[in-house]
Parts: sequence; structure tokens; C-alpha cells
Amino acid sequence: EAGNKKMIPGTIKPKSGVSFESDAYRRFSPLIGTGARELFALFFMRIQRDIPGCILGEFSTLKHLQGTNFKAFRKEFKGDLLSVFLVPANTFDNVTGKFPIGFFVWRLWGNDSRGGAETRRGEGGDNTRICSRLTPLTEAKPVRANQIRLLDSSTTDSKGCGLRDSATPRENQNGVFTSAIADVYDRDGEFQGTKCIIAPDGFTNIISWLRESYDKCGERIAYLRMNGTNVQNNEGIFISQTLTKNDLDNHFYAEITARNLTRFSVYYAVRKCIEVSWVNYQDQYAYPDLAFETDSEFMSNCLVFTLFDDKNRVKSADGANHWIPFTEEEVEAKACF
Repeated sequence: EAGNKKMIPGTIKPKSGVSFESDAYRRFSPLIGTGARELFALFFMRIQRDIPGCILGEFSTLKHLQGTNFKAFRKEFKGDLLSVFLVPANTFDNVTGKFPIGFFVWRLWGNDSRGGAETRRGEGGDNTRICSRLTPLTEAKPVRANQIRLLDSSTTDSKGCGLRDSATPRENQNGVFTSAIADVYDRDGEFQGTKCIIAPDGFTNIISWLRESYDKCGERIAYLRMNGTNVQNNEGIFISQTLTKNDLDNHFYAEITARNLTRFSVYYAVRKCIEVSWVNYQDQYAYPDLAFETDSEFMSNCLVFTLFDDKNRVKSADGANHWIPFTEEEVEAKACF
């Protein structure tokens, strides 16, 4: 079990081996990969194996639906998501984080010889009568694109919550989760709108697009520090002339040169101009529509945003500063920069 910074060194030793020294881990890790590191994922797989066709209630974060580490888990955990709503995590005692907690009701499929699922819903023995009263989200009522709302910070309603149109959810195939529409409530229980939760499976993420512009031959003018492709990691994106040993060792960076400056500026602006909210916290950035590459005004705006953003950590004290868009004469500098 992982410790935290509140633990006094030398007084408490976290219990090791909780996540991987178990029969459930040995049985299911070949099926669900890195998802097996989470105890709740192993618990779900055991329920699917031992109580096929049951109704499962859950409240948790959305990482098993949106996290890249849970791709194999989503493929093996098969069932119909009957209902889901989201609330802020800090409505729970002793929780201060600003991220969504979902309340889910699943109707699981039956199992196969491996412990995975293959049988269609409604074959769960005593649960058949209960299942017949519930309808999957994808069958409950068709949702048109103009009816779907996603909460973010692009525009706001009278209560300060952002609302904008989102993508149409994809129909789930063979019990594998791909997307769902969730009702969203604030900490006072007031309905705020709906959000489309989309699994990243089948999408290429934005880092794949950025890698196409990596330049290992040109002269480096700065580092782009980056980590993760979801909204929650936006704070870890910045430009600097120096990096920590941990960032260098784990390759949490790319080198900016004159050849890739424009594309890196687009990436930076996209990651920074979308404000992090508790609702979009775990949303993933996908490979962009490349139509923007013919829009010189948009790319210029991204470059200006990147140059003037106050989150960048570029200082003349660390070396030649290539990020000041003025000459020494224009700002009457006392020394060259």
C-alpha cells in the first residue's frame, strides 16, 4: 500500500506487495495488463468471474473508463452501463482534489473459462428478473449530437459552470465500454448538465502528433517539459532552459528548435488555454485535425501565446534567452539578453 507525505518517516512502514502478491493478480494480470495494479480492477474481474450476470454498483474516479493504463481492462470487463452521474470529489470528507467521482450501475455479462466475459446480459440466474427492468444507456433513448453537452471552461452559465457542445457518443460494442452520457451535479446536488465520457481506445493521442516534429539535429533553444496526455497534467507543461534530473532521466521533455517552434507552440497553447476543471480533469487530448496547418493566423496566435505565457521558466540567468520577442534597444535593456 502506498504511503503519502503525511506519514512520519521511520514510524510507519507501508505494507508492500498488496497489489501484486495475490491469486487475483496472478490470474487476471495477463488479461488486464497494468490495470491489475489497482485492487478495484481485480475485484471487478473476480465479480465478473464468480457472479456472472449480476448488477454491480460502483463509485470511483473515471480512470478505468478514460485512463490509457486501463485499455486491456476495458476489453475484458464486459457489461452494460445502465446509469451514471458525476459529482465533485471534494464533496467527500477529507478529499480536497478537484476531479470527478462517478456513481455507476452496471449489468455484467457472463464469464468464459479465463475469467473474462462473453455471455450476453440477462443470463445471470436470479438476476434475470432484475435485469429485465433495466435498459442500457445506449438503448434507453437515442441522443442527437445537438443534445449533448460537455462541461468545461469555454463558456459559462449563470452558476459559473462551462457548457459547450461535445462529440456524439460511440455505441458500445460486445459489452466493451466506449462512451456514455453522464449527468453532472455540483456539490449542492444541483443538476449542471451532461458530459460525454469517451474511452481513448481507437484514438491516437496528441503526443503521437508532436513526435512527428522532434528534431535531434537542430540547435536546441529550450526544452518543452511535458508529462501525460490528459487535462490533469496541464500544469506540468512548461518551457524551460533547464530541467530536473528526474525529468531528464524519465524523458519528460522534447527539444525545441527553430524547425519545430511553430508546431510546439500550437501544442503548448492547446494544453494551456483549456482551463482545468473538476469535470474535464481526466479527459484525453487526441491527435488534431490538421486543417489548422493552413491557418497562419491561428499558428501565429499560438506562438504569441507561448511567448508571453507566464508559466514558462525561461531566464537569462540560465543562458541566452531566445524567448524575448523584443530587441535590447526596444526595451532599453541595461545589458544584452
